[in-house]
Amino acid sequence: MVTLCKVLIYIYFYPQNGFFDKLKARFGSGMQLFLNTEIALTLLLKHLPGRVPGMYVALDERNAKRFRKIVERLGLKVFVFSGQKELVDACEMKHVLAVLVPDSYGAAHGRYKKRYENSPPVKIVYQNRRQPKSVDMAHDVYIWESRTLPRFVSGAVMICDNEELASVRHQIRDINNKKSRVTSKEFIAELWRAYRGYESKFRRIDNRPPKIMARLLYTMINEL
Repeated sequence: MVTLCKVLIYIYFYPQNGFFDKLKARFGSGMQLFLNTEIALTLLLKHLPGRVPGMYVALDERNAKRFRKIVERLGLKVFVFSGQKELVDACEMKHVLAVLVPDSYGAAHGRYKKRYENSPPVKIVYQNRRQPKSVDMAHDVYIWESRTLPRFVSGAVMICDNEELASVRHQIRDINNKKSRVTSKEFIAELWRAYRGYESKFRRIDNRPPKIMARLLYTMINEL
């Protein structure tokens, strides 16, 4: 309820304090903001070079249920792994396009970490914490989603760190720049529906987030 009240206040009393610039300063100029991780992952996988139907995306068992449909809708297959050994085995399999790894695997044993770092798939590190933390794992893409925000307001930040994916980063930015923004009225309506227990369409639609999401994210990572 507190978060919902903050959303309503920020929508109607839009604070001009350079919050988006501060988010860029925290995550880098290559940062892109999305309504949720589902949209970020969909756009990323859709535009990865070398994507061929039938290739695999490796998912940790904790995230498999949430992201399976996204992978399959793009004509790709899901390989579920659990633990360090299965992770590196998945990375060394043929036809694995990308691997989505929770940041908890950063504590992996040295020999597994080296095999992981030398493997060819696109490495996506997913972090779901109250505040973003530095990531020691080798990665091409980093996605952070605030644990503080409820799922129906789950803004996500995505950064493509690998220069080989620069064309992908530009493609996604161009797509986002051409999309219409969600209006304040629509955003409040969907928040209310989700709060009452109905499914929020913002879990499914492919729109740009309103600027209010940037303000929420900035507040959440700086309020401690």
